[in-house]
Amino acid sequence: MTFLRGNVFLPPGTPFREKNPWDYVPALNEENARENLVPLPEALVRVVLPETRSVVTQGLTNDEGEFFVRVPPEAQYLVEVFFGGKLIALAFIEVKEKKELDVGAIDSLSTAYALGKIQESVFRASVSPRTLQKLQREVERLWKKGWGLEKLPAKKGLVTPPPYPFDPFGLIRRFEYFFVPQEKHLVVAWETNEEVEAILYYRSFRARHYSRERSVFGLQGRFEIKVYEFEGYLFYLEVRTRHHLLGRTPVSVARAPILPVRWHMELPGRQEGPLTVTRKEVSGRKTLPFPNGEGELPIALRKALERRFEAEVEFSFPRRANIPRYFIREGFEELELTFYFPEDHSVLWGPVGQSSGVMVAQNDWQRFLGQWEKIVPQFSFETHFLEMGYSTPFVEVVAYRNGEYFRLFTHAELRDPVVILSARSLLSLDLDTVLYYRGKLHLFGEGLFEEYVIELDFEGEFREEVDDHHLNRCGGECVGKVTFWVDLTMRHRDTDKAI
Repeated sequence: MTFLRGNVFLPPGTPFREKNPWDYVPALNEENARENLVPLPEALVRVVLPETRSVVTQGLTNDEGEFFVRVPPEAQYLVEVFFGGKLIALAFIEVKEKKELDVGAIDSLSTAYALGKIQESVFRASVSPRTLQKLQREVERLWKKGWGLEKLPAKKGLVTPPPYPFDPFGLIRRFEYFFVPQEKHLVVAWETNEEVEAILYYRSFRARHYSRERSVFGLQGRFEIKVYEFEGYLFYLEVRTRHHLLGRTPVSVARAPILPVRWHMELPGRQEGPLTVTRKEVSGRKTLPFPNGEGELPIALRKALERRFEAEVEFSFPRRANIPRYFIREGFEELELTFYFPEDHSVLWGPVGQSSGVMVAQNDWQRFLGQWEKIVPQFSFETHFLEMGYSTPFVEVVAYRNGEYFRLFTHAELRDPVVILSARSLLSLDLDTVLYYRGKLHLFGEGLFEEYVIELDFEGEFREEVDDHHLNRCGGECVGKVTFWVDLTMRHRDTDKAI
């Protein structure tokens, strides 16, 4: 298998940049530095087969405009860069048997070269250097206007694959494939207009050459190939009649689905915060949303202290034994799960159970405490200062390779609430705090995992670390250990059923 790495660079000031180019510090080589190019983050990079435009794999660029994807060796590919739904840049590459290939910079020059390759395949004629220079200037002109490559005069060659006589005699009537996840098989079914001998050529992304399976002569049939979870496969069907007439299907690309396994995990991590951002006294009635839309908790506030805060929670999976195999196969050495509790979406009200504070009906209070199943909040109204509230955090799953990070899953809509109970001890000078979290979140895949969604059903407990010098801490610093008990399920994005 071969890992592709490269960077997407555009001239500064292009409308595709939503942020200041100098918000990032790109790792530019000398050539790109002279051209004063800047990286394009959050761009979708797709690797496709030139003859059929079938997507082999895809990924997202990070803040430095770098992308990292895995492809089968011994093949030619087009690298397509999309931003805002527009195809804006290209590169043409030939992958030999090599563990890693540096694609280099994808810019206007690489785009012009790839466009020249496409024109050569369509018109069967070579493209002159002068034409390539003209294409490069045309691409840069489109970028300045915020247009994609669909505005090029030769856009037809980009949209429509070049003509190729896969089945000139019309032998193949039906060709379809599907996966049987529980049995870990790829099933390829075919039907023809006359009796043929069918040969299925297939290889995984890790294989250098195609393997093949052969059928007896007939009008229909099927092949079953054993596959690995989330491994990619290239395959095509070739048929031959008794009169030696030939036909074949275009090359298909597919990934075996992730198996329907529910993970039960205990995640230890570190938390910074909660750091109080604002305090104010409030009165009135509020509702506290429960996770995943399971109702609301009515509360009454009478001169209660409303405290907005921010915090960050980080869980790392540095050991390969803790990482699903398909992440390692894609070249990622480490996974990290991070929760960001932003100040505009995080609030606590307290004290609970006081005449001046938060008042909750007894049955509602029991319903609130019933949200926790794996851990039981430990507190006493006499010995603890209690606060209750919620946050809608930003959550992401990041994968690392050689110190560079690539985001795989995010929860960016800030709509799924996490309920929080805070208990601060009043029996010691340490005033140590314990936070109890309860929530259900949906993390949506990006790039390689865009078809998947992760459902997290979790309970958490944070205990503040207090040392002998806690009175000397500056800036309201608050750190400690956090543990989440998580039920994790991976699902297809467009269905309610597990895979």
